[in-house]
Amino acid sequence: MAKVTVRHARPGDLTTLTQLVRAHVRDYYGRPEPSSEWVQALLGALLYEKEGVVLVAEQAGSLAGFAILYFTFSTEHADKIAVLNDIHVVEELRRTGAGSELFDACRTLTKERGFAYLTWQVTRDNEEAQQFFERMGATRQDWVSYSI
Repeated sequence: MAKVTVRHARPGDLTTLTQLVRAHVRDYYGRPEPSSEWVQALLGALLYEKEGVVLVAEQAGSLAGFAILYFTFSTEHADKIAVLNDIHVVEELRRTGAGSELFDACRTLTKERGFAYLTWQVTRDNEEAQQFFERMGATRQDWVSYSI
């Protein structure tokens, strides 16, 4: 199996990345796919890396996955933090190291940019993801999430 390379997304990735994000929303979140135009606008804004960043995993010249981080602040730490909103590896390339490489790149970026910490959420029933993050050294938190 070819080596996984993680890098920052580039404008030339937008078409394929848009397809991956739309499929991720449909398959993971169980929601209708957002329009290509809206996804491309979001990803295009993130290429400037002011409010967030998109990292991609590339294997054998194809995109194998992506991670989307948003930047915000923590009152508790009085500092900036990174939120891992999505991490996704295409089904056929899971368990090849692509997810670990992507997550490690997120952790490294968080440290290099001086963020207080990296945080994210996983659905209660996604035990595979929970096990992955625990293998990566993450600590489960006791917070309960709400939305409106």
